[in-house]
Amino acid sequence: MWFPSKTQWAVIWITLFFSIFNRMKSFFVIVMPPIRFVLLFRYSCSGLAVTVPFDCDDLERRRKVMFTVTRQRQFPDGENVVEVSAGSFDYVNPDCLVAKYDGEGQEFTDPREAVETAIEIVRQWRKDSHSRVSIGVGSTLGMTLPFSPDTFAHARAWAKQTWESLEKCSGCGDPLPDSRKRWHANEWDGLEYCSEHCATRAAEFDEEQDEEFQSETIEEEN
Repeated sequence: MWFPSKTQWAVIWITLFFSIFNRMKSFFVIVMPPIRFVLLFRYSCSGLAVTVPFDCDDLERRRKVMFTVTRQRQFPDGENVVEVSAGSFDYVNPDCLVAKYDGEGQEFTDPREAVETAIEIVRQWRKDSHSRVSIGVGSTLGMTLPFSPDTFAHARAWAKQTWESLEKCSGCGDPLPDSRKRWHANEWDGLEYCSEHCATRAAEFDEEQDEEFQSETIEEEN
């Protein structure tokens, strides 16, 4: 009867340990955002990867609305699917392949752009592999949740509906980040901005408008 060696047992336990932490990544991202240095375990396209630590800039990136494109060979059916998943790369399904085409592994703020990129990858993959390749869209919610194959028309409709449902920056029109990371140009109009840059531009514009109004008022009085 065959029994694993000490080295094989060590590999099994280490793999199990990292797999458990991979399932807990949502806990580390959502429940512990104030902590600057945390351990984040995730699967990358090349296998199990450990990223330690990530700082506040990385945390801010995770709070932004993103859509990620990956090629997946789904388990257990072996379906070839180019997935557009809501969230950063840390929220894609674990069965992704090594990046080969432009746009793979890329994070988009516009789901429409992500879907068009995925469609182009589907066409190239079909041409190179002569196999059935589909597109899939959705959200893993931080779990392993392979997407069902869809048509290009359905994926485009999903992207359009998703884009229209997103709250937009009052300055540049990009999707707004998490409510804790939004900016305001003043305290009275209630408009929200995606970055300090957009909020500053809006504040400067308001200031210029006030100065012009005051100048015109003074000229009329004189």
